[in-house]
Amino acid sequence: MNVLIVCSGNICRSPMAEAYLRHLLEQRGGAHRVSSAGTLGIVDDRAAADAIAVLAEEVAIDLRPHRTQGLSRAEVEDADWILVMENRHRRYLSTLYPAHARKVRLLTEFAPPGSGIARGSDVFDPVGMEREAFRACFRLIRTCLEAFVDTLPP
Repeated sequence: MNVLIVCSGNICRSPMAEAYLRHLLEQRGGAHRVSSAGTLGIVDDRAAADAIAVLAEEVAIDLRPHRTQGLSRAEVEDADWILVMENRHRRYLSTLYPAHARKVRLLTEFAPPGSGIARGSDVFDPVGMEREAFRACFRLIRTCLEAFVDTLPP
């Protein structure tokens, strides 16, 4: 299975989601590929310092090796699932790659009932906010990814 996670800059939301989903899938075993990209095309920057700190504190995952990358046609074509953070990312991908629109899902579509997360809502972008906003963003991502993994066949 190949999962591509998309946000805008690929500096906080999608890298946190990529690293955590990879962790979850490694625990399950099997062959999986998880990658992330940004619609803005930022290349070779580091993840945001607060994203690095939050992932280390919350789940002991080292995000320091992450380098940003832009979205590529090859990744879209190769993906079995494309998880996006915002409705505008879904519209962008569906417009740019209409043949692959069926693979694009908003991450919050997997929000479990009772989680307090509105299905179909955007995952807010914490860039420019305090570390606690990054923590809240990661916790939202974490909840949705855990529910996503529960939908996958063993």
